[in-house]
Amino acid sequence: MTLLKFLKERAFASVGLVSLIAVLFILASLLYYFTYSQVRSYNSAMSITAALVSQSVGQKVDRNFYERFGDVQAYAYNNLAVTTAENDSVAPGLQLFINTMTSYYVLYDLMVLCNRNGVVMAVNTIDRGGKEIASQKLVGKNYSNEEWFRACTTGSGPVGGAWYSDFMHDQDVASIYRSSGAGMGYAAPVKNSEGSVVGVWYNFASWNEVTDGIRQQAESDLIKDHDGAFVVMTNASGEVISAANKTFIGHKISVGESQSLIEGQQLGNIVLDDYTSALSRSTGAYTFPGKNWYTLTFIPEQSVSWAVFFSKNNLIVVSICIAVFALLIVYVFFFFKRRIMIRVNRIKDLQQQLSDGEVLDVTTDQHQYPDEFGKMLTSLTILANKLKQKAAFADEISKGNLNATLTDLQDKDHLGKSLVNMRDQLQRAREADAQRNWSTEGLAQIGSVLRVVRSSQELYYEIIKFIVSYLGANQGGLFLVTEDDGESKIELKASYAYEKRKFQEKTIELGNGLIGQCVLEKSTIYLTDVPKNYVHITSGLGEANPSVVLIVPLKVNEIVYGVFEIASFKKLENYQVALAEKLAESIAASISTIVTNEKTKELLEQLQQQTEEMKSQEEEMRQNMEELSATQEEMLRKEKGYIEQIRELKGAQ
Repeated sequence: MTLLKFLKERAFASVGLVSLIAVLFILASLLYYFTYSQVRSYNSAMSITAALVSQSVGQKVDRNFYERFGDVQAYAYNNLAVTTAENDSVAPGLQLFINTMTSYYVLYDLMVLCNRNGVVMAVNTIDRGGKEIASQKLVGKNYSNEEWFRACTTGSGPVGGAWYSDFMHDQDVASIYRSSGAGMGYAAPVKNSEGSVVGVWYNFASWNEVTDGIRQQAESDLIKDHDGAFVVMTNASGEVISAANKTFIGHKISVGESQSLIEGQQLGNIVLDDYTSALSRSTGAYTFPGKNWYTLTFIPEQSVSWAVFFSKNNLIVVSICIAVFALLIVYVFFFFKRRIMIRVNRIKDLQQQLSDGEVLDVTTDQHQYPDEFGKMLTSLTILANKLKQKAAFADEISKGNLNATLTDLQDKDHLGKSLVNMRDQLQRAREADAQRNWSTEGLAQIGSVLRVVRSSQELYYEIIKFIVSYLGANQGGLFLVTEDDGESKIELKASYAYEKRKFQEKTIELGNGLIGQCVLEKSTIYLTDVPKNYVHITSGLGEANPSVVLIVPLKVNEIVYGVFEIASFKKLENYQVALAEKLAESIAASISTIVTNEKTKELLEQLQQQTEEMKSQEEEMRQNMEELSATQEEMLRKEKGYIEQIRELKGAQ
C-alpha cells in the first residue's frame, strides 16, 4: 500500500523501472519547457514593470511641472509683487519673501520680478541652500525682449495663466552658479487690482530638482532588482534630454506610429532590441498642458538556448533517452495522454494566459491531482489569484483610491511591495500637495484681509479672527508693542474665541511672561505642555485648559511690532506652525505701515494745533498794539490841549 501510494503521488515514478530512462528524458524536456515559459513570463512581467516605471516617472514629472506652473502664478499674485511692479519701487518685505521662497522650496536657482518695462526690480540673493550668491548684478537688467516676458505682457497672456519653457540652459544662472544652467523657466504676469499687467514674475527651476532627480530615483530603485536596467527621457522629437549615461544626451530614439520603438536602434554601444522596453508619453497634469515628452524604461531580456541543453555532456544521455523513448513510445503514449499530457496542457494554457497578461479567476481541486502536477497547478493558481489581486489593487490606485490595501504580501514579493510603495508615495505626494495648497491659500487670504481698507481696530480683529479660524484653533489674541510716555509696553489689541469677540483690557511689560519673552527673543514659542491656569478656553460647556499654545512674533527686518497668541485643543502640525510664521511676516509688514501712518497723522495734528495757537497769539498781540496806539493818540491830544491852555494863560498876562 505504501508503494502504491508513493507511485500515485509521484507521476513519473508510476511509469515503473522499465520506463525510467524515458521518463527522465520527458522530465528534461518539461524542465526546458518550464524554463522557456518562465523566461517568457519574466520578460512579459518586465514589460509590465517597464510600463509602470515609465508611467510613474512621467506622471511624477507632470505633477512636478504642474506644481511649478502653479508656483509662479501664486508668486505673481502676491501683494508684495503687485505693489513693487506697479509703483516701480521695491515693497518692504519683498526681498525677504523671495529669499524665503527660494530656500523653502529648494527647487529654484533664480527668481526675478520685472516691472512692466522688463526692468528687474528684485531677485533672490541666496541659493536653495541659503548661501549668498552674486545675483544683484541682474537688478536693473532689461528682459523685455525675452520670450517669456513678451508672452506674459502681450495679447491675452500665456495659455493656462503661465508661460513655461522646454529643457534649456539659462546664461544668467550659468554665470551666477558657474554651472551649465540646465533647467526650465516659468513666468506669469503680475496684475494689479484692475487686471492690468504691471510686471512679470520669472522662476528658473534646477533641472536636477525638477526632472532629473525623479528619473534618477526611479532608475536607482529599478536597478536593485534588475541589473543593467536604465531609464531615459526624450523631448517631443525623440532627443534624449535625461539619462544616467551622459553620452546618451542628444541621441535620438525613434518611435513608431503604434507608440513602440522602431527596431534596430542603438544608444552608444547598447543595442535596444536586447532589452524589454516600454514608453509613456507625458500629457500634462490638471491645468498644465504638458510638453509631450517620452519616458522610456529598458530592462535586459532573459534568453534560453537549446545549444546549452544539447551540449556534449548531455549527448549520451539524450541518445539513450531517444532510443528508450522509441521502444516505449506505444506503452508510454497512453500513460502520458491519460496521466501527464492533460495536466501539462492545462498548466501550459494557464501559463500562456498569465504570460499574455490575462487576469484570471482560477480555482483548482488539489485532490484531483495529488502529485507534482497538482502542486504546480496549485502554485500557478495561487500566482494567478495574486496577480488578479495586484491588478485590482493597481486599478483602485489608478482611480485615485489611495486607501486600497494589498494583503498577504510575502518577503520576496517584489512586485507587490513595489505597488504598495507606489501607493504610499502617491499618498505622501497627495498630502504634501494638500499642505502646500492649504498654505498658499492661507497666504492669499490673509493678503486679501490686509488689503481691505478699514479702521485699525477692525483690521486687528479680522486678522486674529482669520488666524484662529484658518488654523482650526479655539481662541487667540493680537498684541502690539506701544509706547506710553517713552516707555514700551505690550498691549492686547484684539482677541477672538468661538467666533465671538473678547474685548479685554490687558497690558504686559516687556520681558514678562511668554508673550514678553517672545517679543524680546523675536522667536516663536510653541507649548505642548501648557501650565495650568495659563489660559482657559471658554465655550458653552464651560472652561478647559488648551492642549497647545502658539506665540508668534510679528517682525519685519528684525523689528518686532507685536505677537499673536493662539490656543487650541488639538495639536498643530509643523506645516501649520510654518504657515503661522509666514502669516506673521505679512501681518507685521501691514502693521508697520499702519504704525507709520498713525505716527504721521499724530505729527500732523500736533503741527495743526501749534499753528492755531500761533494764530491766536498773533491776534491778541494785534489787539494790544491797537489799544496802545489809541492810548498814545489820547495822550498827544491831551498834551496839545495843555499847550494851548498854557499859551492862552501867557497871552492873558
